[in-house]
Amino acid sequence: MREDKSIKKQSKKRAAIAGTLAVVIGAIIALGVISEMQEYGEKSGNGFKKGAVQEKGEEVSSKEAVLLLESDSGIKKIPAGDRKKMTRLAIVRENVVLFEIKKEPSENQVDFEEWYITEPYSYKQLVNVSDLYDFLDHYASWDCIDEAKGVEFRGSGLYVEEEFEDTGACRFEIGQQNKEGNYYVKADYSPKIYEVEKKQVEVMTGLEAEDFMMGIANLIYLTTVEKLEVRTEGIAAVFDIETAADNSQIYKRDGSVCNEKGFKEMYAALLSVVIAGEAEEIHTQKAREPILGLHFYRNEKELEEVEINYYSYDDNYCLIERNGVREFLTERKALEQVIATIKEYCSH
Repeated sequence: MREDKSIKKQSKKRAAIAGTLAVVIGAIIALGVISEMQEYGEKSGNGFKKGAVQEKGEEVSSKEAVLLLESDSGIKKIPAGDRKKMTRLAIVRENVVLFEIKKEPSENQVDFEEWYITEPYSYKQLVNVSDLYDFLDHYASWDCIDEAKGVEFRGSGLYVEEEFEDTGACRFEIGQQNKEGNYYVKADYSPKIYEVEKKQVEVMTGLEAEDFMMGIANLIYLTTVEKLEVRTEGIAAVFDIETAADNSQIYKRDGSVCNEKGFKEMYAALLSVVIAGEAEEIHTQKAREPILGLHFYRNEKELEEVEINYYSYDDNYCLIERNGVREFLTERKALEQVIATIKEYCSH
C-alpha cells in the first residue's frame, strides 16, 4: 500500500467527487431524493456541496493529465476502434493488471450496463463518466510522431489493452525508448512500429484507479430496495418499501407508514457517505462492532443484496466494509453527521 495514501488523497478526492455532482444528480433523480441529498451535502460539507473546486496548485489527477495532453506529433494516428463502442481499457505490466475499467452489468439497474473500475480493488467501483468519452478519445486512436523504419522492437512488458463491442480486442505494446526519449509502440494487429512521444506514453500508462472513482460508498437506488435495515447505537430499525410499477413508493416501519420526505432525507444521508482513501492492510482485520450498519435487500432477484458496515479507524477516519470486504475509508465527521440524521429521524 502506498504510504499515507488515505490522507494524501483526501483533498484530491473531495475535489474529484465534487466534480461528479452532475452525474450523481442524474442517478439520484430515480430515487426522488435529489433535493434532500443536495441540502444534506451542503450542510455536511461531505463533497457534494455545489461549487466545490480543486484547490489552486494541486497536482492534476492521472485522468486529467490525459485530458490535458497536447501532442506535437500532428495528426498521425495509430488506429484502434470507435471510442463510443469501447467496452474495456486495461494497463498491464508483466501480465499483472495494474488498472482496468470496463462495461459490466449495472449493480442498480436490470438489463443495463455501466462503467466500473475492476482492478486493482477487491470489489468494483462505479466510474465517474462525466468526461469518460473525451478521455477514451486518446485511446481509440493513439497520436504518433510517425512510423518507425528499420527498428528492432524490444517489448518492455508494459502494454495497453482495449476492447470494442464491434471490432474486438487490440493490444498496444510499449517498447524501448530512442535517443530522444520517445517510445516505440507496436499494435498487435499490425507489424508496423510507431514512434510516440515520451509524455503521451507515460501519461497514458500511468493511470490511477482512484482518479476515476465515483467515490460513493453505497450508491443503492431506492427504487431497487424492498427492505432496509439500519443499526447504530440505540437504533435498530427495519424499513419495508413497497414499489409500484411507476416507481412510486410507500415506506413502512413496524407496519406504520413513514413520512415520505423524512425518509427520503434520511436515505439521501446514507448515500452521501464518500470514500476518502484506502485503508492500510493492518486495519482490515475483523474487530469490534460497527458504529453504523446498513443492509439493503433488493426487489429484483438479479441485483445483489448489499451490507455496509462502518467501523472506527482512527480519530479522523472510519473503515468501510462492503459485503465483508474492508478496503476504503470515509471521514469520521461526515459519518457522524449521517448517524445524527438517522437518530433524529428514527427517534420520532
